[in-house]
Amino acid sequence: MGGAMAWIADSSGIQFKMLNTRKGAAVQAIRAQCDRARYRTIARTLLDREPNLFLRQGEVVSLSVRHGRIEGASEEARRIGYDGMHSGLTTVRGGLRHIPGKRSSQSARGEIYG
Repeated sequence: MGGAMAWIADSSGIQFKMLNTRKGAAVQAIRAQCDRARYRTIARTLLDREPNLFLRQGEVVSLSVRHGRIEGASEEARRIGYDGMHSGLTTVRGGLRHIPGKRSSQSARGEIYG
């Protein structure tokens, strides 16, 4: 979706500021402060209009893996097949897996310990 985040930031921006103006061009950057609700609304609208992109929200309880590639995922009550998959909102830092409202130990390779 090349450039979508920049376009959304431009569309929902409240304040824009150039950082490091006294330094060389290689370290200069623009910081944008955006209206959070408007950013979310515009981003969701763009995603909903994208062909062949289907958004699912839920907790995956198991993955179906074949030859090192994810083929599907199972939620509590149903199985979903995938050609390609991206998972979000799970972060691993310092051996802990952070999911909103939950924390458990996890290695850098992804093995879950609790």
